[in-house]
Amino acid sequence: MAGAPVRLYTLAEANAKVPDLERRFEAIGGHVRKARGLGDQVADLEIVWGSKLLAPDCPARAEYLRYREDLGAEERAVDDLLKGISGEGIEVKDVLTGLTDFYARHGEEIVFLCWKPGEPEVGWWHTLQAGFAGRQPIAKF
Repeated sequence: MAGAPVRLYTLAEANAKVPDLERRFEAIGGHVRKARGLGDQVADLEIVWGSKLLAPDCPARAEYLRYREDLGAEERAVDDLLKGISGEGIEVKDVLTGLTDFYARHGEEIVFLCWKPGEPEVGWWHTLQAGFAGRQPIAKF
């Protein structure tokens, strides 16, 4: 079964998405930072208590379960934000840096318009095969 048709963006359409993507990646970054802290708490408790954490009489059990629940909530929040972005036909190549690609047409070829948070607009493009290393300035688009 063939996948859904690819959403092709013009440069103007991709640039119009930049402010919203900036906000989304700021939110993703906040959730990732919280998740890291919670993950550290979970790992620390696991190191200290080991399998005893799951015993009903473990003094750290409630705290451990709360951290795990909160960690899951942060991970789901990131996942929901990423699904929202991909649902618009935009590919997130790297969650931590926010490296993002928009499918576009360059002549007869399908290419990526390339952007990441902190850039005021889409400034790069590359072929589907070239990847980040093959980025070219948008002026050559």
